[in-house]
Amino acid sequence: MYKFNGNNFRKLKTDEPRDSSATSNISGITEDQNGSVIVVTHPGKIYRWNSETQILEDTYFTSKRLNSGSVKLLFKEKNTLFLSTRSGLEIATLGSFKNFQWVGELLKEKITGEIVDGHSYSDQYLIFIDTNTIYILCRKTKSLIQINIPNHFQEISASQTLPDNSLLVATKNNNLITYSLESLKITKHINLEIGNQTQITDIAVEASTIWIGTNNGIYLTDLNGVILAHFNQKNSDLSHDYITKLQPEDQLWIGTFQGINRGVNSKIITFTPDNSEIYSDVLAFEEDKLGNFWIGTYNGLFKTDSKYQNLERVTWLDSYNHPLKIMTLALREDKLWIGLQDSGLIIANISTSTYEPFYPELLKSTQISKILHDNSRTWISTFDNGVYLFEDTKPPTHFEPLDNPSFIGLYKISTDFIFASAEQGLYRINIEGSSFERMGLFDEYGTELKIVIFSILEGSNGNIYFGTKDHGVYVTNIKKISLDDIVLRRLSSQDELLEKTVYGILEGLNSHIWASTNKGVFKLSQSGETISRLTASNGLQDNDFNYGSYFKSSNNDIIFGGVRGFSVIDQKDTWKALEQPNIYINSVSGPGFSWAIDPVASLKTELKIPEYRNDFSIVFSVADFVDPKLNRYKYRLFPTDTSWTDSGNINVASYSSLPVGKYTFKVIGANANGAWNTAGATIDFQIVGNWWKSKLAYLAYITILFVLFWLILRTYRIHILKNQALERVSEMERGAFLNQNELEEERDYQDGVIDAIKTQNHAIMDIIKTCILDTNSSPVQYKKIASQLDLLQEIEQFYVYQTGYLGFDLHTFVENIVIGTLVNKEFDNHHVVVINSTSRQIIPANIGSTLAVIIFELASNSLRHGFVADSPVNYIDIFFALNSTDNTSNHYFLRYSDDGIGFPQGIDPLSVNSTGLSLVRSLSQSFHGDLSDRSTDEQTILCLSIPMPVTH
Repeated sequence: MYKFNGNNFRKLKTDEPRDSSATSNISGITEDQNGSVIVVTHPGKIYRWNSETQILEDTYFTSKRLNSGSVKLLFKEKNTLFLSTRSGLEIATLGSFKNFQWVGELLKEKITGEIVDGHSYSDQYLIFIDTNTIYILCRKTKSLIQINIPNHFQEISASQTLPDNSLLVATKNNNLITYSLESLKITKHINLEIGNQTQITDIAVEASTIWIGTNNGIYLTDLNGVILAHFNQKNSDLSHDYITKLQPEDQLWIGTFQGINRGVNSKIITFTPDNSEIYSDVLAFEEDKLGNFWIGTYNGLFKTDSKYQNLERVTWLDSYNHPLKIMTLALREDKLWIGLQDSGLIIANISTSTYEPFYPELLKSTQISKILHDNSRTWISTFDNGVYLFEDTKPPTHFEPLDNPSFIGLYKISTDFIFASAEQGLYRINIEGSSFERMGLFDEYGTELKIVIFSILEGSNGNIYFGTKDHGVYVTNIKKISLDDIVLRRLSSQDELLEKTVYGILEGLNSHIWASTNKGVFKLSQSGETISRLTASNGLQDNDFNYGSYFKSSNNDIIFGGVRGFSVIDQKDTWKALEQPNIYINSVSGPGFSWAIDPVASLKTELKIPEYRNDFSIVFSVADFVDPKLNRYKYRLFPTDTSWTDSGNINVASYSSLPVGKYTFKVIGANANGAWNTAGATIDFQIVGNWWKSKLAYLAYITILFVLFWLILRTYRIHILKNQALERVSEMERGAFLNQNELEEERDYQDGVIDAIKTQNHAIMDIIKTCILDTNSSPVQYKKIASQLDLLQEIEQFYVYQTGYLGFDLHTFVENIVIGTLVNKEFDNHHVVVINSTSRQIIPANIGSTLAVIIFELASNSLRHGFVADSPVNYIDIFFALNSTDNTSNHYFLRYSDDGIGFPQGIDPLSVNSTGLSLVRSLSQSFHGDLSDRSTDEQTILCLSIPMPVTH
């Protein structure tokens, strides 16, 4: 299916696969209640035109069977389609079948094959027709009336309802039968005399005429069957003789095997190469006293009667030895003066059918442009040799201006002069032929006009009208013509005539002005307002005409000749008044986007076009298809354009590089008749700036620049800090290196001090051991003394040197020596638990080593004497702190306790002379310590308090 947008056709797509047979043959087109186009195809598919996607989409019409093929649309009612199929009537609907279920039930057994035609007639009847029967269904009673046509009428091929409540039926053997829908009887029967080989394919009734489509073209008859015309490929522009469909709308659309044609039931009588022997330009007319018309053409002289019924070529001029390219005709009595293009002038006697050359030696090769009879004078203008004046008693007078103009025409004015128009200007000739002067042409503002005049008319109102080439019609009053100059004004400022070529001007009834142009024929008021406009679509020979080829007959018929023949217009006929056509914007498209705009649906959103796609076109069309080539357009883009752009017949406006902003596009248009729709159509759109130019983008740019600046600054600061850190590290490394040297020196000093102490202790121990061996000590005493001396050597490992301070780690001593060595190894007493409650604080080495010997002696004494062998669990609790729990300050406090058997009764631990306790008392006294016994019945408790040395 194709869509015509006013200028060209566009093939419509479907959502079916490319090779789908569902869309291979379109058998019906209609529209639903919303104005959307509905398409029915021969295989049974039903589509709806989606104006947004520009695709024919499958619809949701429900039907029991549409797969039988040969599906044809009969008619539509609301959202229900009545279809013909191979198996009879089929109803497809968007709603429920119930509304028309009764139709299917009534016809179910009646129609079992394809239906020829169908109609929904008013609100009374539904009519269905097969090949030999008419079925009339009454809506009100839901009943069926069946009419069988007589057998001798053969098969029904087409039908048409008529306004008088009747039905016109056509049969294949060329019968037209009219049935009354009231009496259900035949009221008229016509047997058309169109030949046995001709078969009727469709009919259409329009006013008082019947269009009959056949396999041999189209016949036009009146309501009584009288054939008025027969059109086929030989005598018309019909694309094919086989007619498939006649569709009467505002005009008749004709479907053939080769496309679509348009039929016009015109009141204009036209002769063209299609229906006459005229095959070239018509340039002149004359009417004799009998009412016969003489037509001069480029292919000879023709004659017709006053009713224009018998047009024939004048053959008695064929003996003339030169081409009969007739440029002008002028009749005087029975003598028809014939001016030829290159062969001079001949005078034909129309009474005797004879002719003779006129001044053959003088005019034998002259190009005659116009002949004007004025009483006894005859004026002849030429293209190549000036103007001649012939009088009966005088020799010819030749006028040839110095500028050697090419003369076009001669025009007699009621005053005493004749106008001679030429391509170079306008000349005035005195009626006596005594002067020949060029006239100055000026507009109302004194500007000289450079115009070529093709025709001049002196109106009954005293105005003189000038038809020009490419400048429309100018007018002046005869009283305003001076001897030398003429001041002209435009007849109308309307666009219909401003730039058109006006070939001929005639005054008709009611002082109306008729003008033939290169864009058809205009009927104007005296003020220049267009009353009507006729084109080829109205039946004219063509839209282009010829200068000099215009004539008004004695019965006031207007006759214009043109490039394909001539047309006769009866002024008494009424022509359709100019109606404003609808104009629509069809689409907006550019690189990467295309928006189709449905004229039925309103545009709800403003179109937004990205700036980077700012190269687009807007397509628009005038919805008048009478003669689309003559549709005209003007458009304007607000707010940029300061004036309208006249695009002629071009229905596309293109734009590129528009600045960012909001715009309104408006287009106005005119149809072939020149009626303008000045309200026009508009569309709003916006050129949206590229995202990289938006405010958000600029904010992002600023943010990015800020971040980059911050990153650069931060990097710089990091670089500075890194350098400072490296310098600091370097300083620290240098300081660390110095400190390390100092530390190593101090460690060396410490190690030296400790080694000196160890050496001194070892020497002392060796001396003591030697002294003991020299005495008479018992072995037990010696062993004990040796053990105590070994303890002194073990004490060395718990010395700690800190920043010039020699300290002692008493807590670690208790863990390693008392618990680890004394209890677990030497006495191997795993039933005794030692509780190490000594402080972890480093104390002076002299105090710490002394306390270590005291603790060792007390623990050794408890392990030897304080626990019985079968005791399961015993404990020793060693507590040491810088201050005692009895609020004694600035003292070292040691408390030793166990839960053994205690001292024997009567023995005072503070006075007994045992070696270990004596050593404890001696060491305590050496530091001015206070040793006390706080034993109870359950446990032995000895406490020692040693004053802290005073530091300065």
